[in-house]
Amino acid sequence: MPNQASRKQIIDSRLWKPFQLFAPIIDKRRNGVFAAALVATNKLGLFWWSLLQNAISVRGSL
Repeated sequence: MPNQASRKQIIDSRLWKPFQLFAPIIDKRRNGVFAAALVATNKLGLFWWSLLQNAISVRGSL
């Protein structure tokens, strides 16, 4: 189990790096960081959702 925890920490740190880079540009306060994270995750979610929809429609047409 410790391996899984360390893997999660690595993933978390990798995901957090872009937020650390962009946060000072947007706002120094916490809610600015939160807003940036929210926007980024929302866009990423929409991107993955569109990929999934495309894959389903391609599979359905075959």
